Amino acid sequence: MTNAMKQKLAAGELVLCMNLRLARTVDIAMVAKAGGYRAMPLGEINDRLNADTAVIVMLETAEGIDNAEAVAALPGIDVLLIGSGDLTTDYGIPGQVDHPRLRKAYESVAEACRAHGKVLGVGGIRHNVALQGELIRLGARFVIAGTDVNYVLAGARQDTTALREIPLR
Repeated sequence: MTNAMKQKLAAGELVLCMNLRLARTVDIAMVAKAGGYRAMPLGEINDRLNADTAVIVMLETAEGIDNAEAVAALPGIDVLLIGSGDLTTDYGIPGQVDHPRLRKAYESVAEACRAHGKVLGVGGIRHNVALQGELIRLGARFVIAGTDVNYVLAGARQDTTALREIPLR
């Protein structure tokens, strides 16, 4: 995943680097796992690893949103992921996920994704099920609905609450 994607050239270089990296630096452990722990020609492994690797470009600035069409047009990009929190900060409207400017960004990136067969992704919208639903209806198929830290903390709070409710006598 790349953060703060700004330019088409950088996205193109990313795809090239991802594919070359996988094709040139495959170690034996990766080969074994990718091949289902059976013998496979290295060329097949490289192709499989490249096919199984998702390239996700994060759009977290106004410039990134402005370049979404060009980024979506690049072969090898799988997902355009809007980082809503960082984008609203860049827009000068931190955390205002219902702001019309952010809604316009969602719509323009969704259109670029549809036009080029890419997946629309959204993050930074935790605990807003209504907005998550709207974005899924808009075409989002990669939705970051929470974080590992929040899930771990929620479980820890639940366990702590249960322990505190145990009668001492």
